[in-house]
Amino acid sequence: MKSNLKNSVYGTLGFIFSLAITLITAPYIVHKLTPEIYGIYILFTSLMGLMSFMDLGFGQGIIKFVSEYEAKKDYESIKDVIGVSSYIYLIMGIIGAIIIFTFADKLVVLFKVKENYKDLARYVFQLTAVGFFINFLASIFSPISMALQRYDISTKAQTTIWLFLNLSIVTLLYLGYGLKEIAIASLCFGIIRLVVYFLIFRRMLPGILPRPTFKYKVFKKVFSFSVFTAINGITGNLVLKIDKMIISSFLGTTAVTYYTIPFIMIQMGFGLVGGATQFIFPAVASNLSSLDLKEKLKGIYRKATKYAVVISLIFTTGFLILGGNLLTLWMGADFARNAEKLIPIIAVVFFFQTVSFPAIHIYNGLGFSKINMISSLVGSSAYLLTALLFIPKFELTGAALSFAFTLLPFPLYFYYLHRILETGNRDFCALLLKALSIMGIVCTIFFIFGKAVNIQPSIISLISKGILVIILSLGIMFISKLINKDEILVIFNKIRKNII
Repeated sequence: MKSNLKNSVYGTLGFIFSLAITLITAPYIVHKLTPEIYGIYILFTSLMGLMSFMDLGFGQGIIKFVSEYEAKKDYESIKDVIGVSSYIYLIMGIIGAIIIFTFADKLVVLFKVKENYKDLARYVFQLTAVGFFINFLASIFSPISMALQRYDISTKAQTTIWLFLNLSIVTLLYLGYGLKEIAIASLCFGIIRLVVYFLIFRRMLPGILPRPTFKYKVFKKVFSFSVFTAINGITGNLVLKIDKMIISSFLGTTAVTYYTIPFIMIQMGFGLVGGATQFIFPAVASNLSSLDLKEKLKGIYRKATKYAVVISLIFTTGFLILGGNLLTLWMGADFARNAEKLIPIIAVVFFFQTVSFPAIHIYNGLGFSKINMISSLVGSSAYLLTALLFIPKFELTGAALSFAFTLLPFPLYFYYLHRILETGNRDFCALLLKALSIMGIVCTIFFIFGKAVNIQPSIISLISKGILVIILSLGIMFISKLINKDEILVIFNKIRKNII
């Protein structure tokens, strides 16, 4: 349990660090590039992420099977998994790079890039093809530290690379360079990422070389698990990547910026919950499933879900109350006027999605990745259909409303999980109802207070209100017995010991 908590702490710290970097650098980057060109930058990164589905889900397959075989000390099987995965990544990486490069011209037209930026966008999209191939190769090695339950290593590597990439982007912009040079810098850091993760791989599995080989039995075993994860990845990308592309095709690249910035702000905040619970998959679910310790797994799921709800409640309430002020102070009043209306919708959707994080890991760990795939497929299909209808009619508000349709399969999703774990749906529903009630109470109090006292946005007022939101939310949670003092103290002490 100590290693689990340590992984949770490092996962959380990784998200905090990434959030801090983004909060500091994003306003400067958007200002120097302009919203129009920043929208092209977002499309550049989204395009690279969208094509990641071509790994056929082998990234999660590596985590699952390397974790499982390492527990059994079966290093020959680990070697086979790495060899087959390398073979798949090499071939699909080449195919994906060719596709991106070939269709670069058509993407410029599809995304309605303005005439004076077309050559720049074409160059950036072509460079994306090379970056995609390099990132694909790095993805062979990046899951290893997570599979071996060393989230501290992956977090340190990831956050260090992310820090220096953002510092390089800010430096380039300060020196008068633009998006073309930023794309080249991103490519260089992709190469650095590949080298770093390869060295980590060699250190953690010194007796195994990533030689591409194809063994049908190994491929079939990994693919039978990862195919559902791959489809899940595709449908997930419909939400997190294609939405920007749909917005651009209807509204242009500037609208992409106004949608993406509040989305990133909220996503990074809720990512803390994901970082705190992601250890469940490799460290707990796979091992406990193989050892038939379902009762212990059931207890971990209940506790992880409870804390996911508690943390998400505080973040959602904070965004509902302070989101507009935060965006104003962060990006400026003009920017906030175009984007703040999206915050309440996106924040509430992320609340429900974040509550599902422990369930996602449990499904994967127990070998039910097919359920995650079906849920993601249904939600993403609903999103895609509504986005095509809502965005032309309601513009950016329509994009946010369509995002809410990703929650469509959630009732059946949790119902089925609770049947597998033999836990009550009534307790889960009561937990959500209590959390939403507390959220409503806190928002109502601040709404009445805001009507009575007009406070202008400032850093001091934002921090003061944020502290009040946390205190009031925790106080009502204590009164309603959603959490108790002993639970908070135990977690705080364990986290403190692991950090120190």
